[in-house]
Amino acid sequence: KKIIAREFLWLLVISLLSAPLALLFLSALDIASKGYTLSLNEKDFIMELFILAYFINFAGLYLARLIVLAVKTLTSDSSPKP
Repeated sequence: KKIIAREFLWLLVISLLSAPLALLFLSALDIASKGYTLSLNEKDFIMELFILAYFINFAGLYLARLIVLAVKTLTSDSSPKP
Protein backbone atom coordinates (compact mmCIF):
# COMPACT_ATOMS: atom_id res chain seq x y z
CA LYS A 1 0.00 0.00 0.00
CA LYS A 2 2.91 2.33 0.64
CA ILE A 3 4.14 1.96 -2.93
CA ILE A 4 0.69 2.71 -4.35
CA ALA A 5 0.37 5.82 -2.17
CA ARG A 6 3.82 7.05 -3.23
CA GLU A 7 3.05 6.51 -6.92
CA PHE A 8 -0.27 8.33 -6.52
CA LEU A 9 1.50 11.30 -4.96
CA TRP A 10 4.04 11.36 -7.79
CA LEU A 11 1.20 11.20 -10.31
CA LEU A 12 -0.47 14.15 -8.61
CA VAL A 13 2.73 16.21 -8.42
CA ILE A 14 3.63 15.52 -12.04
CA SER A 15 0.08 16.36 -13.15
CA LEU A 16 0.31 19.69 -11.37
CA LEU A 17 3.78 20.50 -12.70
CA SER A 18 2.89 19.70 -16.31
CA ALA A 19 0.38 22.55 -16.67
CA PRO A 20 2.79 25.43 -15.90
CA LEU A 21 5.45 23.81 -18.05
CA ALA A 22 3.01 23.56 -20.95
CA LEU A 23 2.14 27.23 -20.47
CA LEU A 24 5.86 28.04 -20.41
CA PHE A 25 6.20 26.16 -23.69
CA LEU A 26 3.38 28.18 -25.24
CA SER A 27 4.86 31.44 -23.99
CA ALA A 28 8.23 30.44 -25.47
CA LEU A 29 6.43 30.14 -28.80
CA ASP A 30 4.96 33.59 -28.05
CA ILE A 31 1.34 32.51 -28.44
CA ALA A 32 0.25 32.23 -24.81
CA SER A 33 -0.38 35.88 -24.04
CA LYS A 34 -1.35 37.67 -27.21
CA GLY A 35 -3.25 40.88 -26.60
CA TYR A 36 -5.33 40.87 -29.75
CA THR A 37 -8.50 38.93 -30.47
CA LEU A 38 -8.14 35.48 -31.93
CA SER A 39 -10.41 33.64 -34.29
CA LEU A 40 -12.11 30.44 -33.20
CA ASN A 41 -9.70 28.32 -35.25
CA GLU A 42 -6.71 30.01 -33.64
CA LYS A 43 -8.14 29.45 -30.16
CA ASP A 44 -8.72 25.78 -30.98
CA PHE A 45 -5.18 25.43 -32.29
CA ILE A 46 -3.72 27.02 -29.13
CA MET A 47 -5.79 24.72 -26.93
CA GLU A 48 -4.71 21.65 -28.90
CA LEU A 49 -1.11 22.77 -28.68
CA PHE A 50 -1.46 23.28 -24.91
CA ILE A 51 -2.92 19.78 -24.47
CA LEU A 52 -0.14 18.29 -26.58
CA ALA A 53 2.51 20.17 -24.59
CA TYR A 54 0.85 19.05 -21.34
CA PHE A 55 1.06 15.37 -22.27
CA ILE A 56 4.61 15.70 -23.54
CA ASN A 57 5.65 17.37 -20.29
CA PHE A 58 3.77 14.76 -18.27
CA ALA A 59 5.54 11.91 -20.06
CA GLY A 60 8.91 13.65 -19.81
CA LEU A 61 8.60 14.32 -16.08
CA TYR A 62 7.46 10.80 -15.34
CA LEU A 63 10.25 9.36 -17.49
CA ALA A 64 12.80 11.51 -15.64
CA ARG A 65 11.39 10.26 -12.34
CA LEU A 66 11.69 6.63 -13.49
CA ILE A 67 15.27 7.19 -14.67
CA VAL A 68 16.26 8.68 -11.31
CA LEU A 69 14.60 5.76 -9.54
CA ALA A 70 16.43 3.25 -11.77
CA VAL A 71 19.81 4.91 -11.20
CA LYS A 72 19.13 5.06 -7.48
CA THR A 73 18.23 1.36 -7.47
CA LEU A 74 21.30 0.38 -9.47
CA THR A 75 23.69 2.39 -7.35
CA SER A 76 22.30 1.31 -3.99
CA ASP A 77 24.75 -0.74 -2.00
CA SER A 78 22.67 -3.87 -1.53
CA SER A 79 25.39 -6.41 -2.26
CA PRO A 80 27.12 -7.94 0.77
CA LYS A 81 30.71 -6.90 1.30
CA PRO A 82 33.30 -9.67 1.56
